[in-house]
Amino acid sequence: KKDILKDVKLQSDRDIIVKTVSNIILKRSRRSDILAYYDDGIFLLIFKHTDFEQAKKAVESIKNFVSFSNFIIEGKQIQAKIDT
Repeated sequence: KKDILKDVKLQSDRDIIVKTVSNIILKRSRRSDILAYYDDGIFLLIFKHTDFEQAKKAVESIKNFVSFSNFIIEGKQIQAKIDT
């Protein structure tokens, strides 16, 4: 979610969160898929050779994995979430 990154003061901490989330997405996607980071916590994932129903299942899987990711920043626990 976009507002999660707003609450993190240091750019280096925001970069760690973005990098970790992108690694999670990459691990849950196929090699033929394309992942891009736009800005402000916005990712773009293009599913090649995937119909709409398969893409919905893939996104749900990614959302579940990311939602189990927690970050400790400045002594506070932050839980990552994905909006679709």
